[in-house]
Amino acid sequence: MTRNLLVISRGPGAVRLNPEPKAERNWTWLEIYWHPREIEALAMGLQHPMADIICCEPDRSIRPFRAAWKHIVNPAQYDAIALADDDVEPGPGVTWSEIFDLFHETGANLGQPALTHDSHVSHAITRRESGCRWRETNFIEVMCPIFSNRGVGLYWHEMDRHGLGFALETLWSTWEAREGRNLAILDATPVRHTRAVNAIAENRYPGGIEECESELRRLGLSYVQARTIARH
Repeated sequence: MTRNLLVISRGPGAVRLNPEPKAERNWTWLEIYWHPREIEALAMGLQHPMADIICCEPDRSIRPFRAAWKHIVNPAQYDAIALADDDVEPGPGVTWSEIFDLFHETGANLGQPALTHDSHVSHAITRRESGCRWRETNFIEVMCPIFSNRGVGLYWHEMDRHGLGFALETLWSTWEAREGRNLAILDATPVRHTRAVNAIAENRYPGGIEECESELRRLGLSYVQARTIARH
């Protein structure tokens, strides 16, 4: 059994995850609660989480990626870590165990599940393609990135610097390309994204897009023109 970690930063209205039985999973489930109402419900025993590990992050200034960086002890112990938004759920007939298994098959440092055709999609390249198990690409987004153990070593410290995440997708896509490495989008194990992206970003993180653009200028990076390199 591989040591995989699924991390969900959970707020109000989160999708309720119905995972496969714990004895059959190849992953551990960690939830980070950030909304005061949710944290209060936990403290009063009104919330009954199913996750293996529960963390609370009451500091609203700490963005999801930095919260993961802060709360995960020794990330290098895991073979892979997935950081999923709380409005993402496996597609019909798909399990997180299958998602992790396919990711390991690719050998990539970073990857993500493709999105089902009924998902809210920000980047067309992430929409599921039929006829292939996975694609080599030059881009993955921050909605549900999966890091290999090597990817954790390369990029985990960047989460403390770019906690919002929007700049991270350009950073890791650019750096992987510079090293001649491709990223992986997992078509055979898609997930469904249930809410519109821009509405979430602007409601929870006002000014987030401007912050991202400022950070990219500081790093000397520009948005990546996403493309598929190979299909498997």
